[in-house]
Order: sequence, then structure tokens, then C-alpha cells
Amino acid sequence: TIDSLLHDTTLTRQSIKSAFASLTIGSGSAAIVLCDRRLSRTGHRLLGGSWLSDSTAHQLCAGGVEASGGDGRPRMETDSEALLHAGIALAQRTWRQTQAVLGWNGSEVTRVFTHQVGRQHRTALMQRLQLDPALDFPTVESLGNTGAAALPMALSLGLAAQPPRAGERFALLGIGSGLNSIMLGTAHD
Repeated sequence: TIDSLLHDTTLTRQSIKSAFASLTIGSGSAAIVLCDRRLSRTGHRLLGGSWLSDSTAHQLCAGGVEASGGDGRPRMETDSEALLHAGIALAQRTWRQTQAVLGWNGSEVTRVFTHQVGRQHRTALMQRLQLDPALDFPTVESLGNTGAAALPMALSLGLAAQPPRAGERFALLGIGSGLNSIMLGTAHD
């Protein structure tokens, strides 16, 4: 991606935006271990959650392999503005469904960890879901868009920075390409 951008003399601020997603592919990784609560040493519990998809928006973020140049490298192109709006709308529907599954109204949430792709996205998400931005642990300012690993990385870094206290309830809010959204509620006992 960088090579092709460096050699494209016709780039404009607008035309370069569609290549940003390619720059985040593989920029982070994460794993999570789920186990029976009797084996857990952390006190974290997964309470439940929900997921929704909006496949009508699949063209807003498309990935594949660069075949025209013959290098076979992964490429991703996005319509970042349309993706932001469609993703936030899907997130709102998923959050409503997640609240119903968990029996939450939003006031139970003590901390929020999100899939962060940019400051504008993060601000719009918190506003639309009516969650206090101060509850969110921001990473996009320091790490940039780390793609699919953004939410688990934010969770890990947030827990390291401020260990959980008994009784806390966390909202894990993910939105991804396709469009897909998964939102989970966790508790710390």
C-alpha cells in the first residue's frame, strides 16, 4: 500500500482516504481466554451480549488481494464517511438489543471499551449510544487504528492502567467490516 501510494502522483486528500484501511491490516493482535468461573483468577465474568449485521453496507469496506500489480499483498478500501454513519447506526441497534439481553438501561455501565478507528468515530459512537465519553478508555490517539484488535487492546491496556473494582460493569462495543457489530457485557466480582 505504501509503495503504491508513494508512486501515485495523482493522489489528493480525498483519494488517499480509501487506502487508510490497508495500513491497519495486521497492525495488532489479541486473544482472550474464556473459562469456567471456578478456574478464573481474575473475577471477570462474561454476562452476555448480542450481535447484528448489515450486509447491505458490505461495499463500504472491501478487502482482498492486489491482483493488478501482481504482488498479492492484502488491500482494503473504504468509504470512510459512509462507513462511519452506517457503523454508528448499526451500533445503536446492537446496543439496544444488548441492553435488552443484559437487562441494562445504560446506567449500570461503569467503563466502556470500544473498537476505535478515529476520534470522530469514537465521539459519534458515545453520543449516539448516550454513554459518557469519560467512561471509555481511548487508545486511538496513541495507537491509531489497530483494526480488529482495537477493542481487546483497549480492554487490556485499560485494565492495566486501572485495575477493575468489585461490582464494575463493562460494555465491550465492537463494530467491524461487513458491517458487523458485537457488543458484550462483563462484570467484575
